[in-house]
Amino acid sequence: VAIAGGTAVTSAGAKDFRFAHSADISGVDPQSNSIKNTTTFLENIYESLVKYDDNLKLAPQLATSWTVNEDATVWRFNLRKGVKFSNGNAFNADDVIFSWQRQSTTECPMNFVYQGVTGARKIDDFTVEFTTAAPNPILLNALTSGYMLDKEWTTQIGSEKCIGASADTVNPANVQAMGTGPFM
Repeated sequence: VAIAGGTAVTSAGAKDFRFAHSADISGVDPQSNSIKNTTTFLENIYESLVKYDDNLKLAPQLATSWTVNEDATVWRFNLRKGVKFSNGNAFNADDVIFSWQRQSTTECPMNFVYQGVTGARKIDDFTVEFTTAAPNPILLNALTSGYMLDKEWTTQIGSEKCIGASADTVNPANVQAMGTGPFM
């Protein structure tokens, strides 16, 4: 089901889904929008490495598990295999590294998610490590807002750089969505 302007655009066999909210969303780039009604809407399209479960406990989403080293400055995430973006591209470590690089720039309104993260490293296609400057006991909480983008698609549409939703520069990712979530 594709959501466009609050109404559903359906494909064969899909059912209509209607969404209503008290205010319009400010765009569909999950890294360029920090307005709560927008991020709440986008949680249906994009996913992060971790999420809050029904009991508000941290749980895996695109990561299957994670570990932290003894001095609490290196976080290793094992990624879920078989995940696809709505365009059919496979989700992998390259998308995580790209999303981190894009979202942690000073121009990005959601850069606070990776505050204190000094580096990211691909171990293999389904393992990523984040390094922090110091122990960061709330990193997992912040990562619930670290939505993953398809590196290939984002580059193809010319949205490699994260820019605010109200910027004068056109952000193609703010008017097109490509996530791994249940809706497109």
